[in-house]
Amino acid sequence: MSRRTMDCMQQKVNTRLNATGAEKSGTLEKLIQNEGPGGTSKRPATEGLMWLLRGLDFTAQAMRNSVNNKNEELSVSFTNAYGTTLRPHHGMLIRPVFALAMKACPYRKDFYAKLGEPQSKVEEELEKWLAALEKIVAHMKSFYA
Repeated sequence: MSRRTMDCMQQKVNTRLNATGAEKSGTLEKLIQNEGPGGTSKRPATEGLMWLLRGLDFTAQAMRNSVNNKNEELSVSFTNAYGTTLRPHHGMLIRPVFALAMKACPYRKDFYAKLGEPQSKVEEELEKWLAALEKIVAHMKSFYA
């Protein structure tokens, strides 16, 4: 996700939070519930959070692919995750940009080496982090449904 997209989402959420206060928008669930019903009304913070959730889902699936397939390059793990998470929401002009971006992923060995040593500890900590991220994504997907 680009820095500009992240800033836009953050601005939408902050605008809502500042307008209503923590009482009505202090958690993601409260923010969504209190922004108003769906339909034709604008819900910018809810939409911003949906894109954040999609980005987190993409990250979680890409990293899960990488963790589960130890011989797979990151470009493959991330491309596969893109196909099941973000691609259905992108138009034909954005899809080739993401396809190109996935080719720019670092090599697996370089990425994991940058995470630290020993690799057994990196794998253990990555699994904890990934399990927590997957739990959050699953909760928010269920809430949105």
